[in-house]
Amino acid sequence: MKKISGYLIAVVLIIASLTFTGWVLDIQFLKRPFEGNEMMNPLTALTMVVACISFYLQCKIKNGTKTLVLGKILGFTVLSVALMKLLALTGINVGVEHLLFKDKLLAESEKVTRSANLAIVNSSIGFLITGTALLLTGLKGKWPGRIINLLGLTGFIIGAFVCVGFIYHISEFYGILPYMSVSPATGVCFVAFALAMMFENDQAGFMAELSSDYLGGKIARGLIPIGIGVPVLFGYIGLTLSWWLPFSAALGTALLNMSIIVVFLAVMWFLARALNHSDAERQKAEMELYRQAQLFNIIPDAVIYGNKDLVIMNLNPAAQQIFNVRKEEIGKIKLDDVFEIEMKGTTRETVRRELWGEKGFWRGESILTSRNGKKINAMTLLKAVENEAGEKVGWLGVYTDISFLRLNEELQAANNYLEQLAFISAHDIKSPILTLQGLVNLVTESEKLSPQNQKALSLQRNVINQMQETNKALSEILKLRQNLKEKNNTIVENETRPVSSIINTVTGILENEIKSSGAKLAIEIAPGADIQLQHIYFQSLFYNLLSNAVKYRDAARPAVIKLTGFKPDAETIKFVIEDNGLGIDLVHNRKRLFGMFKRFHNHVEGTGVGLHIVKSIVDAFGGTIEIESQPGKGTRFEMTFKIALLG
Repeated sequence: MKKISGYLIAVVLIIASLTFTGWVLDIQFLKRPFEGNEMMNPLTALTMVVACISFYLQCKIKNGTKTLVLGKILGFTVLSVALMKLLALTGINVGVEHLLFKDKLLAESEKVTRSANLAIVNSSIGFLITGTALLLTGLKGKWPGRIINLLGLTGFIIGAFVCVGFIYHISEFYGILPYMSVSPATGVCFVAFALAMMFENDQAGFMAELSSDYLGGKIARGLIPIGIGVPVLFGYIGLTLSWWLPFSAALGTALLNMSIIVVFLAVMWFLARALNHSDAERQKAEMELYRQAQLFNIIPDAVIYGNKDLVIMNLNPAAQQIFNVRKEEIGKIKLDDVFEIEMKGTTRETVRRELWGEKGFWRGESILTSRNGKKINAMTLLKAVENEAGEKVGWLGVYTDISFLRLNEELQAANNYLEQLAFISAHDIKSPILTLQGLVNLVTESEKLSPQNQKALSLQRNVINQMQETNKALSEILKLRQNLKEKNNTIVENETRPVSSIINTVTGILENEIKSSGAKLAIEIAPGADIQLQHIYFQSLFYNLLSNAVKYRDAARPAVIKLTGFKPDAETIKFVIEDNGLGIDLVHNRKRLFGMFKRFHNHVEGTGVGLHIVKSIVDAFGGTIEIESQPGKGTRFEMTFKIALLG
């Protein structure tokens, strides 16, 4: 509505400016567009212009204190003109109505039966309302806006009476007494200015209800113009017909009433249709909210919603159970009172900056210690919640318990350690056994042994043989377990495709990203290197590396990406992907390079699992991966595979 207020003030400014120009240049049409009607007093026209300028300075330009002060001075000028005109009612005539073009005003006054240009009461009240509203504009608090809207409504009613009186030729509406006559142009200006003031203060008083985006406000904005315009229009049509085709007042009244009834029946139908549609949408929205509420309640992950002060405003049953929070504590207790949180690989300040900054979310692993001392490893996702204006007003946290994963990792690490220890033990025990066996054989060959010593050596030989058999069995068992482990880790065979076909599929998937980024992609597969690969895994490998090269390009220069494949020998194949992008600081990040959820640039979206997936695939196929990178220069990945392991 504020935008419409500017257009309305422009209408007032144009009408008043044209009228004042008519007085300056003595153009009768501009002074009195409709012959026989009243004409706007030149002081009234000039005061209208001053009021418009005051409105623009205070409501539209708002360019510093000087502008606002000038606007207030002009508003006070409007109010002063109104007060000086009203002094005429007390018998004190300061002659303000003859301040401009006195001779022309007196000459025009002699042409009509009423003093057409001595617009005192109606115009003075209008300017009194306008000047007061301009002085109240910009004041803080809820009451100035409400008073402005009430003044605007009063001014609208005064102007509407004038306009309707001229439309219906009812002089009582605009000229009850000679000194109360008002021109139609003045009435239009007061109506437009009053509407502009109310539209500019559309969030105060009764205007807040009319400008609301709720259904009531929308219906009101549709019905008010109809409620005003339809009776006025049909009344004018009825009067016009009665002037051309005289008929009884009863017939005219009946036709007017029936016309209004038909129009409002149509309006009621449209209103019912709109309400039905709105009700259907509301029920649909309620069902969706119910579905989301059910999902919120049944998911096993802990979900917490809080405001910017970290006060917990809502949480699902899983969170209540995990963190031992009672329902009566919701809305009162803060997050720090529920659990202590330790973010892995980052700080609270970094999390806070990412959450409330442009990124708007943070994801990573954390250790949560609840009030009862229970610790859990959690994959944590924090997302900022925005209102309709785009302002961040709260946060949503999803905490997934991954303690069992960490326990499995610890058990696996312990198992691997024990397995390696067993291998080492089995290997290291061979040498002492062989040494002992050699000594026994050497002593056995001696002929000076007594029967008793020979029996003891025989027993020792038996013990050594048992130790050898035990060690051999242990080695066989460990070897069997290792073979089974390798067999279980072997990737199930799937469809194979040539390297070039896999890369074409990946570049097709990334076609839009490559074009939009302006990146130049060069692919060179040497003769003999276009071998068959298991496409599911190597498509993922190439996709993650190429998409990272496009995503983390350097905006300071055109992106250049190169993928080469070649065979350094008959048994080996290498793939190299290099770019001139942002690069990675390996001095500080080499150890965490292939970790899960590890990211090195946060200006674009990503999950931080791409390099982890690449490393997993390379390891699964028995390959190696090497990286060279410098910040600001680019990155080079070199992967080496034994061809025999790729089938």
